[in-house]
Amino acid sequence: MSILSRITRPTVGWAEIHGRVGSLLEVGTGFHPELTGRENTFLPGAILGMSKAEIARKFDEVVAFAELEKFIDTPVKYYSSGMYVRLALAVGDIKFQRKFLSIFCKVSAWFVATRL
Repeated sequence: MSILSRITRPTVGWAEIHGRVGSLLEVGTGFHPELTGRENTFLPGAILGMSKAEIARKFDEVVAFAELEKFIDTPVKYYSSGMYVRLALAVGDIKFQRKFLSIFCKVSAWFVATRL
């Protein structure tokens, strides 16, 4: 991960990156408790250099994936730990874990098949 995040150079071989890569230091790093889920979704995107229009295009998909539609305009200080993790696009409860792992496995299989 540190090679893909451009923190460390590979000692052998190379890594090719298409698009943006950002490291997640800790789940929810950078979230402000007084801001809503919506605001805390736009903030990291802006920090990663995404335009407001680009974030807006992906926003509904992110919220639907995290299953937080009803709570997205609530300040995150009122979120449960599971909701907070979901918003950070990490693993929450079992249903969400299965959904995440299913997508992760498909992406991983594609990456291995196309890169090796």
